[in-house]
Amino acid sequence: MKPTLAFLAALLIAGCSSSPAGVKMDGPEPGTRALTVDAWGSSPQVQVERPVSTEEFLERVDRLLRAGRKNAAERLIRRYPDVSLQALSEAPTRPARSLPVIAQVHERQCGTGPGGWPDLLRDRSERREHFNGIDAERELRLRMLREGRFLEAAEVDVDVVPGDSPASALMRIDLWKLRGLAFLLAEKPAEAAAAFRAASEPARISRPYEAAHLLLLLGEAQLRAGKSEAAAAAWTDATEKAVPLSMEAGELVDPGFWERAIHLKPSAALWSPRVGAMVRELGDRRLGVRITSDADAESGLWGLIGLARLLRGESRGALMAFSRGAGAGSVDEKLREANRVGQARALARQGELSSAKAMLVPSAAKPGTGGIPALALLGALELRSGDAPRASVILKKALEEPEAADWPGRADAEANFGLALLSTGKEAEGLKWLRSAESRFEAEKDPEGLVQALRNELRYLEDHARDREGVEVRERLKTVE
Repeated sequence: MKPTLAFLAALLIAGCSSSPAGVKMDGPEPGTRALTVDAWGSSPQVQVERPVSTEEFLERVDRLLRAGRKNAAERLIRRYPDVSLQALSEAPTRPARSLPVIAQVHERQCGTGPGGWPDLLRDRSERREHFNGIDAERELRLRMLREGRFLEAAEVDVDVVPGDSPASALMRIDLWKLRGLAFLLAEKPAEAAAAFRAASEPARISRPYEAAHLLLLLGEAQLRAGKSEAAAAAWTDATEKAVPLSMEAGELVDPGFWERAIHLKPSAALWSPRVGAMVRELGDRRLGVRITSDADAESGLWGLIGLARLLRGESRGALMAFSRGAGAGSVDEKLREANRVGQARALARQGELSSAKAMLVPSAAKPGTGGIPALALLGALELRSGDAPRASVILKKALEEPEAADWPGRADAEANFGLALLSTGKEAEGLKWLRSAESRFEAEKDPEGLVQALRNELRYLEDHARDREGVEVRERLKTVE
């Protein structure tokens, strides 16, 4: 299976980062959580999915930092390691005040040792003239790639890297990757494999994020060179390298990586026990499904990819992932249901509330844990549609199910139930449920949910002239943001 020109060009044109082509972002998710503002500062109205640009990312991080919302800025950076890497790669031509913060956060998330992006930015600021050679070489080869002159681009000179820089290994990795991509585009897979191998070896030491992506490319080059066993070994190495990164904060760090891993999976390769363990743990924690069969690993992985896409605001990518998960031949009915509920969430994100509700009704009618997430989401969508009385009835039923004492999404359901009660004039009970949700969000280390719930409580208190309580909530909100 050959990578398409568009797929490879996405890694090249934007500065040789690992950002996938056509990355999208839209507004917040309507109805599934008591939210007012998402990480991008948009209103809660449904928005059209739009491409993410480095400029927009940098602007948003800059704005959050200027507003003193450092925690929110760091969460945004962590959510987009691919765009962060792209911004850092483009630093010579696209400077920004927020780059040092982006470098620090990205390094904590994706690096394991010295000689990383913070060191490179610091060295660049102190000795700009030492980087003239590598900057000129890199820009020349990128221009050749954009012009389709692949073999000329592959002649990139790795020796232009300043040898006395503390981040010299990082720069060499980048140039070897550039060479490998150029060879792959030039249909020279053996030469591409050699370049990717040269890049991946030093990356293994302190650049696990880059190493995982490079090993995927190495496997693709090996496959195109007719070395199926070597391709399968590199692919397995890549996915295992990504497991520790993907366990960060209980979510997939980079859903694009896992999408490409599924797409590039050699026919003879099997998901390793480490990947299976990751899917089982995150499936239990995030999907609320205990995955026991190896046959469900890929279906569960698609579900986790869908959740990660939703977290990033990429509803179209999420819908595709959940759809693939629901149709991936799962043998577990609860896992299929979880993916169907995910499809409904993604449809709601795109403003298709009627379609989302219609998809949820059969699942919501099922007894036990299989129907609780669908029932809670259906109630949330009724709340979003403005029918607070109906929403409160549905959410109450979901929360009173015997199996509903502890499941992923209960905090969201409690927050939405609290808002539904407040909307129908039941203040004491509504605030009780909203504050219970806040405690759950805090215990689950879900700062986004906590911020959204606190903002809703603050808005209610301010609207009802309860100033003393409002001050307390505002101070708590500051510590989270």
